[in-house]
Amino acid sequence: MQATEVAALQDGAAWLQDVIQRHRADATRLLDFAHAAQYIAGIGQLMQEARTSAVKLLQEQLHTLKHDGPTGVLKEMQQLQGLAASAEMSEKVRYSRKREQHMRYPHYPAQGWPIGSSMAENGQ
Repeated sequence: MQATEVAALQDGAAWLQDVIQRHRADATRLLDFAHAAQYIAGIGQLMQEARTSAVKLLQEQLHTLKHDGPTGVLKEMQQLQGLAASAEMSEKVRYSRKREQHMRYPHYPAQGWPIGSSMAENGQ
C-alpha cells in the first residue's frame, strides 16, 4: 500500500530539498517550527546587538508565524533588515524567504501534520 499524502518535516537544509524532490516530489514540505524560530531569534539577536527597538517586535513575530503564517512576518523581517544591515542578517532573511512555502504553520495541524520534529528526533 502506498501513502496518498506524505509530509517532509525537516530542518530546511538545501540538500534535503533534493532528496525530497527525488523520492517524493508531491510531499508537503514543512520547515520544523523550532528551526524557523531559531532564524527569527537570530535576527532578534542581531537587532539587539545593533541596539534597535525592534527586539520585542520579533518576539511577537514568532507568535504571528505560528498562528497566521509567514507572509506578514517575512515582510516585517525584510523591513527590519535595513535597521541592522549585515551579511549575517541578509543570510537569515534570505534563508527564511526561500522557505516561505514550508512555514504555513496554521495550515499544517488542520491537515493532521505536526509542526515540530521533536517526536522523531527524540525517538518517540
